[in-house]
Amino acid sequence: MASSTIFALDPRLDESIRAEARGEVMPLALRRFQDGWGGCELVGAVRLATGSLLATYHQRFPSASPVVRVSRLCEVIGVRLTGLRPALRGGLPYIAPGMPSRQLGHSGVVHFSGQGIPCVEIPDGIDGYRARVAAAHELGHVLLHKRGDKYDEVTTRLPASAHEEAIAEYAARLLLLPSRNARASNLASYAVRLASEGEVTVHAATCRLGDPDQDYPLLRGAVLWRLNPKIRDASTLAERLTPAWHLCPGAFVPIGRCKARVGSLIDEVASESTSAGGVRTEEVSIGSLRGTFRVHAFAWGSVPVRTRLVLSVFEALVDARFKDCEVSAAPIVNGLSEIANHAVPIRGDEQPALGDGWL
Repeated sequence: MASSTIFALDPRLDESIRAEARGEVMPLALRRFQDGWGGCELVGAVRLATGSLLATYHQRFPSASPVVRVSRLCEVIGVRLTGLRPALRGGLPYIAPGMPSRQLGHSGVVHFSGQGIPCVEIPDGIDGYRARVAAAHELGHVLLHKRGDKYDEVTTRLPASAHEEAIAEYAARLLLLPSRNARASNLASYAVRLASEGEVTVHAATCRLGDPDQDYPLLRGAVLWRLNPKIRDASTLAERLTPAWHLCPGAFVPIGRCKARVGSLIDEVASESTSAGGVRTEEVSIGSLRGTFRVHAFAWGSVPVRTRLVLSVFEALVDARFKDCEVSAAPIVNGLSEIANHAVPIRGDEQPALGDGWL
């Protein structure tokens, strides 16, 4: 990697933190947002803003479900949320891995009316988990413009900068996954479980592992692997696996063009017939992400129907006494051992109560 130190697993947030640390002048909207929270650093200001909103949310809805409902956050902050209720496949909540077209937080949009009232719009065709992340991202933008009980008329008229997009995406994760990480032996399987329990995409949950308020400073990257449709089935499974997306700040990982290494942990968990996970210390060479890492991996889906996915998380080594874990079948939620078709149903047939809001 270009640097042995990262500030966030989300590459865009990492770059924004670096830019602020270099003394670069931040966009006006972010500077005024910081001033409104006492002039602290950006990530500190957004933690204060989201923490304040969540505190009010829990006061207003003390018996609400553990899953933070975006519709209720909008009610608390006075935001109008529009768009059809997103479909949940099969009538159940499902995990969505997150795809490149949905990663950047532009699935939704926020408008401010002539009276200064914000409206978050989620377009049709986005499933429930992606819609939740998209709506929370737009709420992040709303928080960046909020000044007490009013909104900054100057900054609401400005186009959103790349730094603002990164901070809004961080705000979305803080709102939907507010807890700090629990210590987990396998960070990849933990991220998939976190996505299920928080009803967010695996991409968002994986970013959350390495956010600046978390306590995993040694994370160096993460890659979601899928089966490459351009490689024939007769090839080895490792040759068929290619990155679908990655979170590797400072490193170049060619999406769709590189492959897994034969005999690697990623190859082994992908070869299992059910969901499987493992942790192993290995030499890694994926694009320019190179070195010896503690690799955390979790695989789910089906090879025959081409839905097999593998999430890998790369951790720098500090303790030579660490003992690697064996590859094993890995049920993650309520004894379910198989995650098929890119998704896993959770909590049986339980549905959110009507009062919990549709998002």
